[in-house]
Amino acid sequence: MATYQSDIIKAKEALAISDKSLSGEKTGGRVLYATAEYVLRPTASSPTEVPNDVIELAEIPAGAVIVPQQSYLARNFGGAEFTVSLGDAADPARFGYVGTHVDGVSRLPMYSQGQAFFGYHAGEQAGPLAAPLRVAAAFGYLPEIYGYNNKLTFGIAYRVQG
Repeated sequence: MATYQSDIIKAKEALAISDKSLSGEKTGGRVLYATAEYVLRPTASSPTEVPNDVIELAEIPAGAVIVPQQSYLARNFGGAEFTVSLGDAADPARFGYVGTHVDGVSRLPMYSQGQAFFGYHAGEQAGPLAAPLRVAAAFGYLPEIYGYNNKLTFGIAYRVQG
């Protein structure tokens, strides 16, 4: 059986600091969540959301690193297929997608118990944010949602040092 090493272990051994932890960009920090809620059609007379509509979710502080694979979308309803991307004004899908395609065939992370994680086809983030970033979600495929007052909960995971 072979044993391989990640870049973190290789760096630690190269520094010969076995009695200490290797702190820094990859091993240090805490993961925090900005949790945002959005109600689809709050009332029966509200306008219906359409593809490419954007929901501004939260502002992530400068110095943070967004973690798409731990960011999620939860919903309190079932039956409707739709896609949602997570990103920003420059790239609405920077942090990935969740949902299904129009034909109903699963090609994206699906909802399990009403929740799915982003990160699918996420772009690379080059280190900590230089300035605060307003994270947004954009609807892709969105059939008419039956009823109203359906809630989406977004958890945007981000890592900060300290």
